[in-house]
Amino acid sequence: MLRTQKKDLEIRVAASKEWATRYDLEVGPFAQKYNDMTKDIGVIYAKAKEGHSRGIGLLESEFGYHPAFKRPMDTFTSTAFRPK
Repeated sequence: MLRTQKKDLEIRVAASKEWATRYDLEVGPFAQKYNDMTKDIGVIYAKAKEGHSRGIGLLESEFGYHPAFKRPMDTFTSTAFRPK
């Protein structure tokens, strides 16, 4: 009975190793592509935050916009977006 159980376990281990090898070959490249994409998205997002900050600075200098306070006479409306 133990020999039968041992043989069954050895078959399961072999099947699991084969599955893991196929997984690494077939899914591994996609996992690396995903990591590369998310790295690029981080760079794009950092540039967008910088551009947005410059835009708010332009509104402050050219139009007297203040992100925290809106005066009754102000015609321009906006909300400052500062992600963490």
